[in-house]
Amino acid sequence: MRAVAPMVVGLCLAGAASAWCADESAKLITPDEVAACRAQHEKEWLAKTAPGQPRLFYDKDSWPAAAARVRQLGGAGAKWRAFAEETAQAIIKQPLPVYRPPEEFVGKDNSILQAREELWQRAVGNNIAFLAFMARLDDRPEYRAYLRELVLAALKLDSWGVGIWRDCDLAAAHILRGVAMAWDWHRDIFSEQDQSFIRETIARRTPTMLGGLYGKIFWGREYRANHNHISVAALGLTGLAFLNDLPQAADWLAASMLDYERVAADMNPDGSSEEGLGYASYGMNFILQFIEGTRTVTDSAKFYDSPFLKHAANYRIGSSTPGLEGVLLWGDATGKDYYGPQQILCRLASQYGDGGAQFLAESLPFLPRGAGPEGNANDVLAFALLWNDPSVQARAPQQLDYRYKDWEVLTTRNSWKNDAYLFTLKAGLNNLHHSHLDAGAIAFNLGGSWLLTAPGYGDHGAPGFWDREGKRWTFFSNATESHSTLLINGKNQRFDREAGASVLSMVSAPRSMFASVDMTRAYDGVKRVARRVIHQRDEYLLVLDDVEGAESLRAEWLAQVPPRAMVQDDGDVVVTANSTASMRLRLLGGAAVFAERAPTVEHFNLPAGKMKTLAAAQEGRQVRFAALIRPFAAGAIYEPWKTELAGDAAKSLVTISGNGWVDTVESFADPEMIGQVGDKEVGGEANVLSVRRQAGVIGTVILAGAKRYAGSSWGFVSQTPVDLIEEPSAEGERKISLAREIKGDVRIDASHQLLDENGQVLSPGEGATLTPGAYTLRKTAPAASS
Repeated sequence: MRAVAPMVVGLCLAGAASAWCADESAKLITPDEVAACRAQHEKEWLAKTAPGQPRLFYDKDSWPAAAARVRQLGGAGAKWRAFAEETAQAIIKQPLPVYRPPEEFVGKDNSILQAREELWQRAVGNNIAFLAFMARLDDRPEYRAYLRELVLAALKLDSWGVGIWRDCDLAAAHILRGVAMAWDWHRDIFSEQDQSFIRETIARRTPTMLGGLYGKIFWGREYRANHNHISVAALGLTGLAFLNDLPQAADWLAASMLDYERVAADMNPDGSSEEGLGYASYGMNFILQFIEGTRTVTDSAKFYDSPFLKHAANYRIGSSTPGLEGVLLWGDATGKDYYGPQQILCRLASQYGDGGAQFLAESLPFLPRGAGPEGNANDVLAFALLWNDPSVQARAPQQLDYRYKDWEVLTTRNSWKNDAYLFTLKAGLNNLHHSHLDAGAIAFNLGGSWLLTAPGYGDHGAPGFWDREGKRWTFFSNATESHSTLLINGKNQRFDREAGASVLSMVSAPRSMFASVDMTRAYDGVKRVARRVIHQRDEYLLVLDDVEGAESLRAEWLAQVPPRAMVQDDGDVVVTANSTASMRLRLLGGAAVFAERAPTVEHFNLPAGKMKTLAAAQEGRQVRFAALIRPFAAGAIYEPWKTELAGDAAKSLVTISGNGWVDTVESFADPEMIGQVGDKEVGGEANVLSVRRQAGVIGTVILAGAKRYAGSSWGFVSQTPVDLIEEPSAEGERKISLAREIKGDVRIDASHQLLDENGQVLSPGEGATLTPGAYTLRKTAPAASS
């Protein structure tokens, strides 16, 4: 078998780093807990199984309907099935795997530490799982014969990962899961001698995986890490497959159930993974396999009640780039799913009746990633077919703005068309699994091309890359200076446990979006660092930054751009996408000019020419930036706008004058400050006020942190700060998107009515409460004459 190059995976290498990777506050599962769980459930589990009868994923009674559904798939499913048949025919022609020592895999892109994980064996385990499926779907002698030889060859390998932790991490997990499926579904292909050998090998080598769960490896207490999800899923599936064959198998199943109870409780309720989209596809692939593989016997289906799984598809949908080819680049990422993700989307769509997940699964412009004759993850192809439920009606996404409150990431776009654009901002904690020192970083994708980008995964084989106590941050890909954020005094952002940024507010409306982020906890020597974003769809994004230091400081506004980006004579940065579509980036006020910046950290670990850094610097105790991002669709004509940045130390005023319209944006430097903004026509007390005027008519109004507001047809005085966007509609109404409640007095002009999203007329008045949601201001019909 051809060796497969190791795919990027979550690693915590070297002894010192491994201790740091573990969440010391999390409690390990103990042997006593496992014994108690086994005592409680073993009789029940045994009652639902019979020796030699299949029980993983589908028992003998449920399999015929599943197989018939796979054979009848149309559309994308039919393409996957044809791809699966082509893949199976190619696999059975490959030579069987033989053990190769790690030293043979050391090279330019693979250090000895990585090679000792023996990740090439993942493809072996994945092919076993895939062929087990294909042989069950289509009982071909050649599939069954090769499957038998492949299982025996895998069990004869000297080790399944020979690094710091032998036989209890990813390589072992993939092989154990594959062998469990082959044993459960096709025991009859093995002779008595084969079966004896299989039982002996599994009994001898699986306890090392259980030892990992007990704390012999870093992932034992890491209930949010993909290593835990993958390894424990394999442990549980093996336990169930051998439940009637090995006395210790019930311990493996009990331990995995206990672990997954903690996984379900500990993962982000918004469905996101702090490890990023690539690793999310890896971990989720096995999370779903564990649930589905054991639900015929255990109560693992209860895990679908967790908010994390209920929102996981939404996390993947909102993170898609235009054209659906890629995903967000935050952290150690490649901008693509590592595995699938069609199988994940299909299972979630079926479980929750989620038409959006079904749409994405059917619409992705690529076959399941990792699969194919030369692929290393053909299990995803099997499960994409098994979990595709044609009864779920696909529904194209409509939501344009997403806020993942646990991951602390924002995305906003103008549409879901292939030539649309996506803007994203990264907040959250700095020092997490696979994270970077990138608090407040932004990125911009136009038509599938990153024009403001992030470094993603850098070369990670060198010593120290995983040392989150210090050395990790000396690598360019992980450092602050490789992200489109603020660099203060030339130093990395903080990497202690509290370091990071917090989203203070976000409000989304059909035509616009506003967000405010506090980045103060990311830097040393500062009193305040605030970043705000205003998005006027199809027109511009405005990024406002205010920095105040304990003393004078130097702040650099960093823009990570493709090498082809050009700085124009007028100071604008212009980047062209793959077509004639482009982006213009301008710093308002003329106080700072972009220039190319060379890396300064110790280790530059990105491919030459991947991107370049542009920086504009200011110095002082207080520093302010206002950056304007303008997208241009293919063939669009550039029209110059007049832009101004004025104000004082407390408050800034940005003016943007376009074709017949003028936007004014007032914002206080301190995001906690509430003061007088606006004028007699539109004004009040708030932290931010943005107003569009066109031919003397008020258009979009954005308010943040408002305590009082006086508009042309309504207003309020609120006890608590209010965030909202008010926009005109095509029907002549005013639409209000309220992100934080109004609690106080609400005035509605006599010529207007206020309606809730159900069309009910409201009469708020004094002492009113308006909850977050959508409202309409509609002119009342004139009274009929008698």
